Amino acid sequence: ANLINKDTTFFDVNKAGYDLDFWAFGLVLVLTVPLLFGIRETKQVNNILTVIHVGVVVFIIIAGLTQAKAENFTNGGFAPYGARGVFNGASLLFFSYVGFDAIATTAEEVKNPGRDIPIGMCGALGIVSILYLLCAATLTLMLPYTLISTEAAFSQAFIDVGMKWASYVVAVGAIMGIITSTMVGTLAVSRAICALGREYFIPPMFAWVSRRSQVPLLTTAVVGMVTATIALFTSFDDLLNLVSVCTLFTFWMIANGILFRHYYAPGINKPWFAIFVLTYITGTSLGLAVYYQLKPEGWIGLAIP
Repeated sequence: ANLINKDTTFFDVNKAGYDLDFWAFGLVLVLTVPLLFGIRETKQVNNILTVIHVGVVVFIIIAGLTQAKAENFTNGGFAPYGARGVFNGASLLFFSYVGFDAIATTAEEVKNPGRDIPIGMCGALGIVSILYLLCAATLTLMLPYTLISTEAAFSQAFIDVGMKWASYVVAVGAIMGIITSTMVGTLAVSRAICALGREYFIPPMFAWVSRRSQVPLLTTAVVGMVTATIALFTSFDDLLNLVSVCTLFTFWMIANGILFRHYYAPGINKPWFAIFVLTYITGTSLGLAVYYQLKPEGWIGLAIP
């Protein structure tokens, strides 16, 4: 919308009281098509878009720092809500780290997964974390945190500091980010469902792989259509919270599985100690979360156990 000087709600369509996002619906379907032709073709497209996206992020950091004002940090602008505000913000932005885990789902399509997967995951996580930190610092140095737009933060920030032309560059980068994240997300989910079908956790037809493209065609098509339908009917705020919660839950389950396998060896020992460890960790975590919400002050003491 910023590219055509329109409000962020310009593309929203309201029918019978429902906000329908046909643009998101169409985008997901269009981006599903190249995924059906093979990982090699998808990788080439994704690499080009990622290079453009990273270039725009670097531009944002450099251009934004030219308009930085130290007083936006020194006059109560740095962590104005304290540690609680940092944790609350992190819980909402947890979805930002979705993607690096998708590398693990492509292990079957990597030449040397034992070497390449750890390098890819750690490298992606490190680079993304550094860029996120620099972008956040740049934005809050450009404007006081109370003036940052909640709809189009970076685009509006450049407009507010008199660099409207830079807002168009930001919009292009945002589009590249949306395209790459959608493609990677669809790719990762389809590969995970394919693995579940191979193990007969779900109907094995989802594990069928095309001989020509070496792609799970049915699974990829179904994931694309379901994702497009959800994007059509669900608001962005609801999707934001849903993705964050689901991603956190997934990582929690994986961590529990790793700990369980670490403490329990079938045929060698009993699983009770592993179950006790996981129950203790989970119970402590839930207690900390509840106390954190109920007691604004002094919650950190619960972390001692």
